[in-house]
Amino acid sequence: MRIIATTLAVTAMLVITGCATDVSTPETVRQVEKITPTKANKTRKSKGTDFDVVKSNVEFLHHPHIGGRSAKGPQIKYRDPERNKWLDGYNIYNLIGVDAGRSGANIVNFSDVQLRIEQTSMGDWPFYNAAYSAGERLRFKKIDSDVSCLGYGGGCYKKEIVGIDMTMDQLREISERQIFAVKVVGKGNSMIVEIPQSYIKGFLAAIDEKETTGY
Repeated sequence: MRIIATTLAVTAMLVITGCATDVSTPETVRQVEKITPTKANKTRKSKGTDFDVVKSNVEFLHHPHIGGRSAKGPQIKYRDPERNKWLDGYNIYNLIGVDAGRSGANIVNFSDVQLRIEQTSMGDWPFYNAAYSAGERLRFKKIDSDVSCLGYGGGCYKKEIVGIDMTMDQLREISERQIFAVKVVGKGNSMIVEIPQSYIKGFLAAIDEKETTGY
């Protein structure tokens, strides 16, 4: 009964997540830009996937009625026409950590995490059904789909949201890679999402800090 309740808590917290987006190009997503400070530019410009930017923008929420907590990494939004089939679409990804309350109400322990990926396109439905990385099939989950029409003959955008579930320990192993490359495949399309090490490390640093200091 405890296992069922915990699973429901994890699912419920993942359903209610959402936050603002950082718009960037594919090159920006994969690589942090370093700019030498000048008189006109006193501070180093950083990208949405930079370690410090990610760490400072992780949002922590407490869900007392569900009995757990969630940690939402900043969303990274980008267009990648060279690597994705649909030239008019865009991708969004972020990490979501979940503390389902297994360790008790007074102990913060984010044991589960989901990589959430969203793609919008005016092409046919991709019908995503699996995800792979480094030759390994990942724990794939369909989350939502939607249609948004522009009107006046402007066409309709189709949106699919999927998730890749893993434990926090698995994410720590993945964080040793320079790039966490995920291929999401479906009946009508496939896409490659590349999450830089700086994003994952920044997310984990925020998690570690919160588990130490608490709420």
